[in-house]
Amino acid sequence: MSAETILLVDDEPEILEALRRTLRAEGYRLLTASGPAEARAHVAAGPVDLVLSDVHMPGSSGVDLMTELKRTHPRVARVLLTGVAAFESAVTAINDGAVHRFVTKPWDDPGLREALRDALERAREGSPPPGHAQEGPVVQIPRLAPRLQETLRALMTGASEKQIADTLGLSTHTLHQYVKTLYRRFAVSSRPELMAKLLGQTGVLE
Repeated sequence: MSAETILLVDDEPEILEALRRTLRAEGYRLLTASGPAEARAHVAAGPVDLVLSDVHMPGSSGVDLMTELKRTHPRVARVLLTGVAAFESAVTAINDGAVHRFVTKPWDDPGLREALRDALERAREGSPPPGHAQEGPVVQIPRLAPRLQETLRALMTGASEKQIADTLGLSTHTLHQYVKTLYRRFAVSSRPELMAKLLGQTGVLE
């Protein structure tokens, strides 16, 4: 059996090299592209089994690329690489069925490898992405006020509540009230539960 081909898409050469190092020993045939246009050319030339793409790139987003591949090459497994600030885009892509998995940056090497194996297995079996043909979103994010959105993003970085309060210019008491509100809105009681609810079902969290 020939090695499966994974296309890595990112406009930062150092990220591409880090991904290559992480995956080099896995036996995949690895291709790289610096943006969506180059990625489309690789996929058209084929064969490509999986595309792992960053969200933010000049000219076109990774979400746009994945949405297009869903339509033009539905058998290609699709995994989105996203920073904390863009996790809403990744969740939207999951819920729309545009990607099979998403991975947060900085990634955990074993978690990244597992996510790619899972996405490839789904594609081989013909299993649809998690959000495909479902009656509701896979991950539900309630509508949040701007301050709550900022707090949520900060919580996902792993910073302490004091660090977050200092960064956002809030008192620790006010920040704690925001955190309690987030727990209530997401129906959780702790930060690990919140992380699991946001990313655990469909993504990889360091």
